[in-house]
Amino acid sequence: MGTSEARPGALGDVRVLELTCGVAGAYCGRLLASLGADVVKLESRRRPDVTRVAGPFPGDVPDPERSGSHRYLHAQKRSVALDVATPTGAALLDRLAAGADVLIDDGALGAPPEAAPRYRALAEVHPHLVVLALSPYGIEGPKAGWASTELTELAAGGWLQAGAPGLPPLMPGTPMAHHAAGAMAASAALLALAARRRTGRGQVAEVRMNEALLSMLTCPTTLYAMAGVDGYRAGDSYPYAIHRCADGYLGVSILTQAQWVGLCELMGRPELATDPRYAGGVERANPAVAAELHAMIATWIADEPAAATFERGQAMRVPIALVPSPTEVLASPQYAARGWWTDVDDAALGPLRLPGPPWWSASGDAFAPFAPAPATGAHTADVLAAAGVDAAALPTLARTGTVW
Repeated sequence: MGTSEARPGALGDVRVLELTCGVAGAYCGRLLASLGADVVKLESRRRPDVTRVAGPFPGDVPDPERSGSHRYLHAQKRSVALDVATPTGAALLDRLAAGADVLIDDGALGAPPEAAPRYRALAEVHPHLVVLALSPYGIEGPKAGWASTELTELAAGGWLQAGAPGLPPLMPGTPMAHHAAGAMAASAALLALAARRRTGRGQVAEVRMNEALLSMLTCPTTLYAMAGVDGYRAGDSYPYAIHRCADGYLGVSILTQAQWVGLCELMGRPELATDPRYAGGVERANPAVAAELHAMIATWIADEPAAATFERGQAMRVPIALVPSPTEVLASPQYAARGWWTDVDDAALGPLRLPGPPWWSASGDAFAPFAPAPATGAHTADVLAAAGVDAAALPTLARTGTVW
């Protein structure tokens, strides 16, 4: 389906077709591309990619070719403008699948459960192919075919659980459901490729976003399984809580006896460490005692400066954390020192700083060199030519809306 020359990176011999319009599929493809896979993004007018319209845009002027989300999530990929929902487009997809190792779909081949026959047919015709099906609830079951959003996925996956008694459920400050599902999908693709090395065959693998999120909710699910009760969101009361301080917020997390003794010293209340009411973790876990300690810490920390208290806590090995803004987090010298950022001179947008991958290689040869996100259909002619489509046929395909 594409280039035959050797490509750098751990997945330099892997070819991926990405038939997705959502963030989960885009992030999955981006992770595989960062490892060297030749990821061909099939773009459709019927299902425009959300990253092209989500922004942010320079000057707040919407432009599908200048979206920051697109620039990040589709870097290191190639773009083919192909409508696979037409008979001719479906035939061209079959040609491309013959040369691919992985096909990622989030609905281009039909909504669940109607897509299941298409997945089985692809697996039968191309037994080497790994078909990766992304959907909110799976291609079968009582919720197959249900649509979802970031909010509903987090809710159904248990991530909007209520806080301490009297507190309402809380939406995270930034979207995470689709990115988490995309990371799970990339892992599924790698596992399926590893299995193919042993068996010689691909497979149809599903990533159900709802279940992917639920699988990471370890404490509440195990608490329910073991005791049949609901847990509550950590971070609202002792032993872990976020408190307002004099000039911001600080998180305090006390998990060991040594940390408790250190906190008593830090608060200027060393006598608390020997008070029998707070003698050990069991005593401090009593709900009434925990509430008393929560109020005590909140009263003390309210007048404390954030940075100085954090530094004092670190020196005394007391787990106190600053709660910085996203801008403050990303400005940390930690990421620059680690070489995590990717700085590029984008031809359309000028200098850009893009996030790096979530993994790291000591040798450095696991990753492919950075390449900017492509314009829509920038590689249509090249990819189709590699699949045996004569260039003379492209004008006819364009007139029928199969390509553009």
